[in-house]
Amino acid sequence: MNVKSIVAAIVLSTLAIAVKAQSIEGTTTNFSTFNASLIIVTNTPVQANNNTNIFLNSVARVKVTNKQLMPLFANWMGITNWPAGAHLAFDWQSYQVVVVDQTGTNVLMYCLDDFKSGIDGITTNIVVHTHKHGHSGVITVTNITYVTNFSDGQFLQVDWFHAPGASAESLNAANPGSDKIQGYDGSFFRLHDNAGNISVTCQGANLQKFSQTWDANGNGIMWKDSESSKFNSYGGQLVSGLPNLTVGGTVTSSGSGKGYNPAMQ
Repeated sequence: MNVKSIVAAIVLSTLAIAVKAQSIEGTTTNFSTFNASLIIVTNTPVQANNNTNIFLNSVARVKVTNKQLMPLFANWMGITNWPAGAHLAFDWQSYQVVVVDQTGTNVLMYCLDDFKSGIDGITTNIVVHTHKHGHSGVITVTNITYVTNFSDGQFLQVDWFHAPGASAESLNAANPGSDKIQGYDGSFFRLHDNAGNISVTCQGANLQKFSQTWDANGNGIMWKDSESSKFNSYGGQLVSGLPNLTVGGTVTSSGSGKGYNPAMQ
């Protein structure tokens, strides 16, 4: 399979059998944009010259972005197309990537949680480490465990704070007050689809820039956040049934909201 065929296979595997309208699954008021840019490295076919006994085995690269992920997630949901304006976002209320409609507040798909099913399927225990900053000035780490049954083994997990690291903070602990943080953490990305023969896991470094303000009563006024994770290329990945690929790249998000960010308050 050549490098162009990899992307084609991802897109073709997303053609849904059923056609149905996608309903609103939930709402969020605390969300950021989300953008993925993965680089897949694979071998090209061997070029042989039997006259000189020279064999060339080279590599090629292809990018997988939101453009390929959106139809993949539509396939998981059993639909052919998302409504106009639908896009990926990071929902801080459920701490996961979601598909939202054009408004950004109506959730059409929870990319981590949508395939729960009783006692069947694959049980995945995920520990999410989230920074907790606030007007108290105390910085701790909270562990959230997701116990999720994925009936089809399909999910995307993004954890910006998988391995908490050093951070710089400028805090005004008075009421009213403000908090400004720059964090250097270890991040985690996992895209898994049993049916589509996709299993990509990346770990890397994340740069967080976060700020928040609160009023004289200690009530949150506004937060602003950006996340930027870079994954070094790592082998042993599986995409569209083609094994032993190398995958790296970046995922980013940015956004703001009123009140406190529910993951960092």
